Amino acid sequence: MNFSWQQLSQVFDEYLNKSHESTESLVEGEEGLYAGLSSEALFTGLEDIRRIQSHPEVRGTWVDLGAGVGQTVLSYLQLYPEREAFGLEKSEARVIAGHKLFRSLKIPDDHLKEADLLTTDLMIGDTYFLYFPTGMVLDRILHELMKKPAFILAVVESHGDLFSRLNLEPALDLMGEVELSSPRHSPVARIYRKKETLLQRPELFNRSFLHNYVSVSETSGEEWIGETFGAEWIGEEKFNLKTPPRTVSHSSLKFLKASELCSLTHFLCELRNRGEIVLVTPTGVLTGEIRKIFVRPAFCLELSGGQKVKWVDILELSLKGHRCYDSSSPSSFSLPAV
Repeated sequence: MNFSWQQLSQVFDEYLNKSHESTESLVEGEEGLYAGLSSEALFTGLEDIRRIQSHPEVRGTWVDLGAGVGQTVLSYLQLYPEREAFGLEKSEARVIAGHKLFRSLKIPDDHLKEADLLTTDLMIGDTYFLYFPTGMVLDRILHELMKKPAFILAVVESHGDLFSRLNLEPALDLMGEVELSSPRHSPVARIYRKKETLLQRPELFNRSFLHNYVSVSETSGEEWIGETFGAEWIGEEKFNLKTPPRTVSHSSLKFLKASELCSLTHFLCELRNRGEIVLVTPTGVLTGEIRKIFVRPAFCLELSGGQKVKWVDILELSLKGHRCYDSSSPSSFSLPAV
């Protein structure tokens, strides 16, 4: 892996000037890939990357989580030719573009891999680079890394709340800061090291990427069922649930697995993700999506229009013309084929 810093700078400058916009036009429209970003927003400058990678805490194998075209990987390999470095990137378009850069410097393609950070193995590194938004992907990354006996985290602030989010990780010890020359949400990058601690991270961080459930207790005495998948931290102990879309306090949550739900509750949770339903009640017909599934003080449904219906008052329930429930057979529930 014998190439100079000048060669790397030339290759990357040429990419930015000639290929960046065309690559971004091909980036998949999937949420979280931020297709079409400017080079200033997408990339941390090479000089800043070199400054971060020169920090004395940085060691071993470097792994860039959300690597784009892999410029931090190339920088690390140039700076430390005796070490290893890998980039993990979900966008196929960016990986293909990155491979062209790697080949121009005679670096094997397998140093930049197409990977989904919600599912891929993250155990391959010693120092991990994050320039990443908060959310369930970050939660999963940190959950997996905490299984390692030791690691270093090099972090550039992404959207203005990443450092605050990392402050909620009791096992991360801030080891130092690195001044940045490029404009960012913070003028410094931070270097963290895992430490041993008996303190626990908020449990929802461990489940925001899993299809688990929560029982949410309100101060009014009501209790309803939500889902953990897609939950996002928004500050202090507040989270936004994705299903249903509600803001909750972590202290109000009790965590449940699917096996802990009764058959009716599990059926309604599945139905909630299928779209608009039609309810027949003694007083008329209601339509809407299921929002809250109340289990206390009475079992009832709250629809997207704000209507609240007790389960005992529902005569029939249909989804897309398929009858899912009929009160004449109260223990029988069925969902239409997907």
